[in-house]
Amino acid sequence: MIEFKGEISKKGRRLLNRIQTFPWFFVCPIVVAALSMPMMGIMIFGRFPSKEQLPEMAIAFGAGALLLFIFYLIIRNKMELPSRIEIIPDKTIKSQCKKKTYICSINEVRKVVDYGDFYSIRINQQLEYGHFLCQKDLLSKGSIEEFEKIFENKIVRKLKGEAI
Repeated sequence: MIEFKGEISKKGRRLLNRIQTFPWFFVCPIVVAALSMPMMGIMIFGRFPSKEQLPEMAIAFGAGALLLFIFYLIIRNKMELPSRIEIIPDKTIKSQCKKKTYICSINEVRKVVDYGDFYSIRINQQLEYGHFLCQKDLLSKGSIEEFEKIFENKIVRKLKGEAI
């Protein structure tokens, strides 16, 4: 059994924020485009808004973008940090947070990203990334070699400055 136990460092929290923020760079433009399409349709297909309607449309568009940003902040702040991660070879990965325990099979692991001081175990569920962030210096049982042997075909090493 391999165990990482303790509180994630400030550097780990920053990494986790980057990992969680990255998908939003794709989601936000799509949602903003979807919100702006009706306004563009009105402008293009005949019923051009009068000067009195333009401020109302701009306010509606800005309110939609603001709601999207607030939704993002709420989702990001709800992410729990793991305090203990257990890896049972050939079986499961168990991540204990303050309020909940997350369990997945080792077969569900898509890849393990090595960031130098941390491993991010990526499973098939996008929102679960943060629950499987292992800080190397919090290793309390087992060894790094054992960890890398379990995930030997799935480890991807990231260099400093490389994209997530």
